[in-house]
Amino acid sequence: MKLIDNIRSRFSEMWSARSASEKRLLVITACVALVSVIVLSSVFMKRKQKRLEEDIAKYENAIDEINRIGPDYRAAVAREKEAEQKLKSGKTSLLTTISKAAGAAGFELKDLDEKSKPVKGTDVEQKRVQIENVKKLDVDQVHKFFEEIEGKSNKRSIHIEKLHVKTRFDEPELLDIKNVEAVTWVKGKQSS
Repeated sequence: MKLIDNIRSRFSEMWSARSASEKRLLVITACVALVSVIVLSSVFMKRKQKRLEEDIAKYENAIDEINRIGPDYRAAVAREKEAEQKLKSGKTSLLTTISKAAGAAGFELKDLDEKSKPVKGTDVEQKRVQIENVKKLDVDQVHKFFEEIEGKSNKRSIHIEKLHVKTRFDEPELLDIKNVEAVTWVKGKQSS
């Protein structure tokens, strides 16, 4: 308490030693300092609030995006599981699927040969069919053929890996399939 009383008495002495204009100047300076502190803290708080509102909006947008793409993700996971089940069951016949796709597209394939190759370190076999030199097809036939092989919504585990199609010189509206390679995977023997 003595210290506080000592500070008060010294402040009173200093205050009374000042002239009226100095006292006014000190009061104005103190008021300006007080107002400056209030204004600066208000500006700082508004900036912080704005930053927090922007962060909240960003996180809400991220949550909306997650909610928007969630069904697509779940559908993709379901398609992947379905393809995995087909792979495990070994019911995807590559030659049959390609022959049916050609028939659905309105042409016939001859001399198809399926080659198998084990995938190293797994119990899965890769099967390939190479389609060569199919001539005089229109664009719709080629499109239908590829759509039938890979499936309209890509639910099959058969994929086109190589593709070489050319337009004909003598009939530019028709196409020739020079080389197409279709691939699938089936459960096989463990390779080393």
